[in-house]
Amino acid sequence: MEETKKIGRRKYDFYKSLDLENISEDALEKLETFCKGTTVSQAIKEMQEFEQGIYKPAKIIETEKPEPKEPLKLTKESLWKLFTAAYRKSEGVSYSKEYQSLENIKPLIYYFIGDEENFKKCKAVSLKSEPSLKKGLLIIGGYGNGKTSALKALEASLIDSNIKFKGFTANEVVNAYEALNNEIEKTEFWDLMCTGTRYFDDVLTEREANNYGKVDLFKDILEKRYANNKRTYISINYKDGTNQDLDAGLQQLAERYGSRVYDRLFAMFNIIEFKGKSFRK
Repeated sequence: MEETKKIGRRKYDFYKSLDLENISEDALEKLETFCKGTTVSQAIKEMQEFEQGIYKPAKIIETEKPEPKEPLKLTKESLWKLFTAAYRKSEGVSYSKEYQSLENIKPLIYYFIGDEENFKKCKAVSLKSEPSLKKGLLIIGGYGNGKTSALKALEASLIDSNIKFKGFTANEVVNAYEALNNEIEKTEFWDLMCTGTRYFDDVLTEREANNYGKVDLFKDILEKRYANNKRTYISINYKDGTNQDLDAGLQQLAERYGSRVYDRLFAMFNIIEFKGKSFRK
């Protein structure tokens, strides 16, 4: 059985914003970016048929959807195997089996397989925030000691599981925000940033975003995600010149985003300390 898919109001508004009858090169580029494979004439026809209430697209959506894949069942051994393979593929080297590297990754393995008892026993888990698998992760460490590469490999490892997440660098978020051109794009940006499980890498290193007015994006993102009770992972560096002092590292978030965000950290996050020297040469 088949049914037609109706164009949505947001897509119609997007078409209207482009002025398809007198489309510019910039508007044409936006059409190709956000509606891949759609020509100007097709977009005009879709817009007209929407107005008439008789939209019948060429592409048909099947109502009989394929059976969803069964969520990946994870054990310590299976996740470790997936993680080390993903790490080697991404970084071109095997994950270090030195004591400190294993102590760093251990709580993340236990966290993602749901082993709260062993997660709480890990040395890297700070008791400044009560450990709980219901919370997200705040990973703090020195520059270049494997936070980013470890989370990148875990993101790839969990892609077929029911606990997958999507990662962005803090500066990617700022760049995306600064490229927004209309209300539709802004709505889609905030939907992406404030729904689902997200990982934001190198928070605190991003510049202040500017899109017809300056804004500290992660103040708003973290507050919205807290309000929406969305699971969040972030990584930050220790504060320079503090000899890897945890309190000083966390206090940076208050200094940048305000006490409101800082006060919510301990309800939102387990705090994981990545120790050890930088891998960068």
